[in-house]
Amino acid sequence: MSVEVDFYRIDALMNMLGALGYRRFALVGQSTVPEQRPRAGGVEGRPIEYRFAQGCSGYFGDELAVEWVGAKALRRRCAGVIAQYRAAGVVGRLGKLPMLGSGGERVRKTWLPLAADRYDIHAAL
Repeated sequence: MSVEVDFYRIDALMNMLGALGYRRFALVGQSTVPEQRPRAGGVEGRPIEYRFAQGCSGYFGDELAVEWVGAKALRRRCAGVIAQYRAAGVVGRLGKLPMLGSGGERVRKTWLPLAADRYDIHAAL
């Protein structure tokens, strides 16, 4: 299963997925999906060459190019993204001060890359 993450409701989402029996999770940044390519030789059937559009969920199952983790590890990864979102908000507000100029945008791109993306959670039994 793949769902778009609402980080404001991550606890409810993870509780629901756990109650449905899902035990393995992968956090996938949507900005990288158009760059995904099938693994050499395929993992779950024959590989096909396909280019996903921006905003798609991309490959599924063992074809994913990211690590599958347990619920606790996924929650930690989500916490890292949330922290960067919050910091990017502060930097964005500070960036409106005339003395910083465009420095705020450079800080966000360089030091807060996770905040520049939207995410899907893939869940497997």
